Amino acid sequence: MDVSTELKDRVASFREKKEAAIRANAKAVAEDLKKQRDRAHQREEIEDTEKTEKKKNDSEYTLQEWKEWTEKKANKGKQASGGYKNLEELAHSTYEREVANMEVDKEKYAKSKEGEGKEDVDALVRGLEEASERRLKRRRTGTAESNSINEKNRQFNMKLEREQKK
Repeated sequence: MDVSTELKDRVASFREKKEAAIRANAKAVAEDLKKQRDRAHQREEIEDTEKTEKKKNDSEYTLQEWKEWTEKKANKGKQASGGYKNLEELAHSTYEREVANMEVDKEKYAKSKEGEGKEDVDALVRGLEEASERRLKRRRTGTAESNSINEKNRQFNMKLEREQKK
């Protein structure tokens, strides 16, 4: 055997060892992730069983509690089945969750209906003006004094101007 074949054999054995190590690492990572998911699932099950043990009989549930529980179980099934398939589903579920968590202030609603509740409109206008001002402020920085993209470009442009004046 000459030196080149020995070298090729050593390189091949190193490649095999590297590939084996990569496979072993990927397998270990997959096992760790599975263990983490299993532990999280077990924690959720324990929490659910603790809650259900408090009320062992269905007759102890109110109708509202039963509806909330069934909705929660239905949502868990949807999320466990792989999550959301597109951004539209995600946006819709986010909207539904936010609407469900919204609290209605009937007095404020009655005032706004009568035309007395101008604070909400003023707050909305202030918020929109502030957002617009922030966007415009970001655009204005740096563009007023020169045509540079960033600080480094501005310094380079100043250097070019000095050279042209000489």
